[in-house]
Amino acid sequence: MLSKASAYTSSAMQLATILGPSLAGILYGWLGVSFPAGIACSLLVVAVVSTFLIRTPVPAPERTGKKPVAEELLSGLRFVFGHPILLPALTLDMLSVFFGGVTALLPIFAAEVLFTDSKGLGLLRAAPAIGAGIMSFALTRFDYREKAGPWLLGAVTGFGVCILVFGLSRSFWLSMGALALSGAFDSVSMIVRGTAVQFASPDAMRGRISSVNSIFIGSSNELGEFESGLAAHFFGTVPAVLFGGLMCLGTVAGVAIFAPSLRSLNLRKLEQEPSN
Repeated sequence: MLSKASAYTSSAMQLATILGPSLAGILYGWLGVSFPAGIACSLLVVAVVSTFLIRTPVPAPERTGKKPVAEELLSGLRFVFGHPILLPALTLDMLSVFFGGVTALLPIFAAEVLFTDSKGLGLLRAAPAIGAGIMSFALTRFDYREKAGPWLLGAVTGFGVCILVFGLSRSFWLSMGALALSGAFDSVSMIVRGTAVQFASPDAMRGRISSVNSIFIGSSNELGEFESGLAAHFFGTVPAVLFGGLMCLGTVAGVAIFAPSLRSLNLRKLEQEPSN
């Protein structure tokens, strides 16, 4: 159930990611910047209010003793860095997105490489989420848990190849397809990683380990945009994307060689093993 729940959660997230950039590009082209910005602010207010309506039906597990806040925070990091599956899985995801992400470069690609307008840019931004949404829904229909390791490594490899195709493409629709496929592959990686984090986390540490997971994800996205801009400044826009795709493939090779536990990851077995 947890693996399917992760896929459904990803589908909901990707649906929002699909609609947001698409509608923003269309509304910006028709009505200017003020109207879509106002809608975005209004929806953020709704999201903040919604968090106060969340109710937790299950009480948190009791702790045997109190520890300093710093010790509580560091315990999650120590667990992840000492785990044979979580550390390589999170490292793989972080480095692949850090080097392979192209979101920050989409405006310049749209204007100077693909020669499209704001509506085209909105479609380009939505393309990864379209692929991710379709793949997330597909993963709810069959069991991938026994071959999770090969699925994960294969998905990140496919992601890197799609980034290379996007960097070489001069066709808008080919670029759209490459970005959509990259989103589909990234969705597989995200769901497998998220399920592994839940299965491997002791109940008493689940929140702290999820926080570490969020740090890995957030840092890869934000720092990845910085890396994209820096690489584009020194190497040029297209070479920066190609460099990122090659680094992504190199990361997969390194993790596959040095993390055999991830290569043979079986989520069904991990679910049955007691978490320590």
